[in-house]
Order: sequence, then structure tokens, then C-alpha cells
Amino acid sequence: MGGNTLAEGFLELQAESGAKWMRVCEDPSADRLADVVCGELGFPGVKEMSYEHGGCSLEGADQDYAYHSQDCSASSNECNSSLAVKVKCFELGFKGCYNLSKIQLQDGSSYDSTSQCVASCREDTSKAIAIINGSECFCSTTDEIGLSSFSKKEARSCAPHQLVYNATVGFCSDLNDDFHGSWDSNITWFGSIVRLTCDAGYMLNRSGTLQCITKVPSYLPVWNDSIPTCEIITKQHLDTSHSMTSEKGNAAIAISSSMIALFTALPICIICAAV
Repeated sequence: MGGNTLAEGFLELQAESGAKWMRVCEDPSADRLADVVCGELGFPGVKEMSYEHGGCSLEGADQDYAYHSQDCSASSNECNSSLAVKVKCFELGFKGCYNLSKIQLQDGSSYDSTSQCVASCREDTSKAIAIINGSECFCSTTDEIGLSSFSKKEARSCAPHQLVYNATVGFCSDLNDDFHGSWDSNITWFGSIVRLTCDAGYMLNRSGTLQCITKVPSYLPVWNDSIPTCEIITKQHLDTSHSMTSEKGNAAIAISSSMIALFTALPICIICAAV
């Protein structure tokens, strides 16, 4: 929870009562717990750990309610630290960190994200792995660079070594441009968000936004919803839209004239579910 991607977020444990999920405090056993959590979510391992302030507290309480880990369970004892543990897991297809500095890597490109690098290597069907060196991306094969002759490095101390990904896994089904619309991206790797825009005179038949997620318990990548299409706008669509607009307008006028609408904004703290 609370991460920018599906592979990162605050480390949480369920309270003994089973009612609350609480953020884990900075704790010596957090490293081991992070490895377990990433593995249970179907990820290859822990890429990065950080510690941040910002644990929720229950209404009327002045103590920190982020829990510390004890054998992969949570206790109600007060934490020694107010810093919550944030974890970033390696994405699907990660093979490991390698020191490939002695290899002459060819035809490198610069990309802003791991997904762009992996997707570009996938397009070249003869290149089965993506090698990331900072912002540089190289496409190759295991045999071509003799990957088996190199030993893996500790993942969380990967720099200045190279990250290697299998460029053939972690993808949702391909999306072809709709007959009367187009997608804003052709990257279908895990975590990617794509949006369909219809041509003039056509409308979406469902939500036009999809995200590639993993499906439990197989952890295979799938789209989070059915793939939308673009349908021609008919007179029936226009009549339905006009009817709905009129109903909403009448309701708004009734509320305004009677002055009975009361809007409140109460601060709600949902424990450990900051998204």
C-alpha cells in the first residue's frame, strides 16, 4: 500500500485481532519480512528498502500505532522507531544483478523506465534479455554474453552492477489499435497503464483505461478489466445521454432551491491504506 507502482509500498502486518493492517516500524527483522512479502506477492525479491514518517494513528490516540514485526506477525507493543518501512520489489522477469563491465555491450539506448527497456528488447524477438545499466538499456541473449559464467551479486547492493531481466515474461496480452480508436502506449508489461481514445463519432463501450496486474494465485500478468472497444455513436446513445443530463440538471436545481444539501469533509484515517 502507498506505493507509486504495483511492486512497491509500505510493509504491513495484520494486527493480532485480525481487524487492522498496520505499517511495520524500522526493525532488524524487517529485511527478512520484506523478502517474504515480495516472494508471496510473486516478485523475484527486494529491490530497495527505505524508511519514512507518516504512519496513521487511531482517532484520539497520541502514540505511534505502526507495528514492529515478530515472526511475521504483529504485536501491539509500542515501536522503538516512528519510521515505517517502505519496500520496492523487483519486477516480474528479474534474473539478477551481474557485473558485466568487461563485456562490450552493443547498441545501447536510453530509457526513463525499466518497462520501456524490457518492452523494447521484447520487440526484437531474437533478444531474450534486457540489461539495464543506470539509464542505459541493452538487448542481448544469455548465450551471447555468456551470462551463466557470471555470478549474481546481492540484489540490494546492485549498483554499480547491471540489472538483467527476462524480456519474454511479465507481459499482458498485446493490444492492437481499435478499428476506430488508438491506445496511448504499446507497452503491456506488468504495472503498465494504457488508455484507449476513440475517433470522432465513436464512443467507448466501457472504461478506456487498463492496467497490467498479476492474478492470484497464479501471479500471471492479466489486464484488470475487459478490453474496451469503440462503438459508433447512434441516435439512441444521444437520446440516452440527453435524458441522463436532464435528470441530473433537475436534481441539482431541486437541491439548490430547497437549500437542504449539507456537505461535510471529515478527515478519515484508514489504517495503513494510503494509496
